[in-house]
Amino acid sequence: MSRLIAVVGSSGSGKTTIVNALVDCLGDDRSGEPACTVITVDDYYRDLSHLAFEAREVVNFDHPDAIEFTLLAEHLDVIRLGRPVESPCYDFTQHTRLPQTKHLAAAPIVFVEGVLALADHTVRDRLDHVVFVDTPEDLCLERRISRDKVTRARSRESVIDFWETRARPMFDRFVAPAKRDADLLISGTGNLDDNVAKIVDWLAATG
Repeated sequence: MSRLIAVVGSSGSGKTTIVNALVDCLGDDRSGEPACTVITVDDYYRDLSHLAFEAREVVNFDHPDAIEFTLLAEHLDVIRLGRPVESPCYDFTQHTRLPQTKHLAAAPIVFVEGVLALADHTVRDRLDHVVFVDTPEDLCLERRISRDKVTRARSRESVIDFWETRARPMFDRFVAPAKRDADLLISGTGNLDDNVAKIVDWLAATG
């Protein structure tokens, strides 16, 4: 049985960087199989290909309704039992799912990474632990601007507008409350190697 561990925090908090470093650090187990795998919540955005592009653009992607949590929960059930899943792949410039999928092998540790990982009970109830990445808001915003300009073809002005009208209010409502109940709190401004070591030690102590 796999351990399902959510890694949550604001958009731009450094979640993905930390999780990627954890994957590199944990490597393979004694049998040569991956010690961990990552399910990215953003891959489960709903396919909006049935809508005109203009209609897709006004969807609030920072609200839990934008995520297909039922499918994500099904995949968590499968991977916990030691079977692989085919995760969706999402085109953030078109707001549609791509034809290809991402093969995710089962592993002893499954990191469920994403801002909205705890926003729906169908997923939240399946998780064993929560790691919360706590990062100052101004730094999160600058990181989101840098990311969205490259990966989502958005201007600085549009990213700031999204942040003020969608990302920050949705974070305050659906994500920030999880901080007080998290099993482990990590500073998003801390040294990456130190953060990874802290999480690895915690995993060993709680395993």
